Amino acid sequence: MRHSNSISLAVMLLLAASCLTTGAQGRTWDINIGVGPMAGNTTYQIGGTVRDPEGVDEYWFPISELVFPMNVQQIAVDTTLSLGKQRRFQLSLGAAGNLTSDAGTMEDSDWMTEANPNQLDVYSESDAELDAVMLGADILYKFMQEEIMSIGAGIGFFYQQLDYECHDFVQSYPSSPWWGYDYGWGLGIIYEITYHVPYVQLRADLSLLKEKLQLGISLAVAPYLTAEDYDNHVLREIISYGDYDGIGTMGSLECTFHFLKHWFVEARLEGRAFSADGTQKNYVPVEWSHDIDAEISSAQASFTLAIGASL
Repeated sequence: MRHSNSISLAVMLLLAASCLTTGAQGRTWDINIGVGPMAGNTTYQIGGTVRDPEGVDEYWFPISELVFPMNVQQIAVDTTLSLGKQRRFQLSLGAAGNLTSDAGTMEDSDWMTEANPNQLDVYSESDAELDAVMLGADILYKFMQEEIMSIGAGIGFFYQQLDYECHDFVQSYPSSPWWGYDYGWGLGIIYEITYHVPYVQLRADLSLLKEKLQLGISLAVAPYLTAEDYDNHVLREIISYGDYDGIGTMGSLECTFHFLKHWFVEARLEGRAFSADGTQKNYVPVEWSHDIDAEISSAQASFTLAIGASL
């Protein structure tokens, strides 16, 4: 697993922010590090149009669905540089990664009966391990700034890579329960998905208690995102590659309390939702077998409790 990757990326971001502050006038620099739980899932479904060497066929959707959990503890490092008159310009960088790897139970469902596409025929569960890396950067301009309240808008980019290994499955047959259960031990599925999410955002901040307490809320919209995934069904020797494009939304709530002149604690709640469709190419094991329509979706939430410094 790649815990060291997220740590290295965080250090690089901090060094970059440090360089930006050198010689800057009329600026403030905030940096914080925190931990907390992340929850949610990333899902892909396949079905619809199938293209193989013999031609094109139409099937129901979905034929198959895999739900990969994201229930881990994470570590996050964030830094914000405020510049210009009244600190109206803000540059923010952030990195996060998983502290724990046990993500929960992966669920694999198949609907294989043409006469009744709503009938679940095969269902399996596996233990999922997750390695996650998340990076973010944005630029914000506060176009309205009053004594205790400010409103700003900006653009940003969010990158997320999720690498899964799923082990030890148990499989049942809901439409044919007399078949009982099948069990498999060891590595069953390797799944990797990467999201690239450019976005526009709107943010509001409220300053209270003589600027000791700040409350912030942001909402971001991604009108166009892309994603790529890789699925290796190890036991069945089937490998697939998917390319997707779609939309997304992100949001956050923050509460920051400055308990000393240069020190603060922050509680941060974040949410993300992505949806995209595309095509999945399948190989058995290395020779092209077929293309099939595919859709991905993800719902994510995290809570971070951090300690930081203002310089």
